[in-house]
Amino acid sequence: MGPERAILRIAGAARPYHARGELIGWGERFGSKLRGHVRLTPDALIFRQAEGTEREWPLARLTAVQPTSSALQVKVRDQPVAYLKFLDGSVRLWEHRIQQRLRTLYQERGWGEIVEFQPRITTR
Repeated sequence: MGPERAILRIAGAARPYHARGELIGWGERFGSKLRGHVRLTPDALIFRQAEGTEREWPLARLTAVQPTSSALQVKVRDQPVAYLKFLDGSVRLWEHRIQQRLRTLYQERGWGEIVEFQPRITTR
């Protein structure tokens, strides 16, 4: 699927959120906007910047796929959260296609049936 124009932002250090002086949680701060194209292969989600730099998230290492109202967040084991905003396409379509590929991958590898994708991928 793709390539499709997108903006990529990578989560940096988490910041604390307080209410009435009490810590209530942590939230990611996302870095600068990187423009490029994203595509989905049978094995990976790939973002290519205009100057040719590529970032790749192997599907076998994804630990979460979470849509927001305007973007898709993906988490790869031992890496920060990646935020992808699709400039011409549907977040829901990309979420659905990635989930389909993940279900196929898990079935082929005998890892079980995926029952949840957020807050983390879980199987039965």
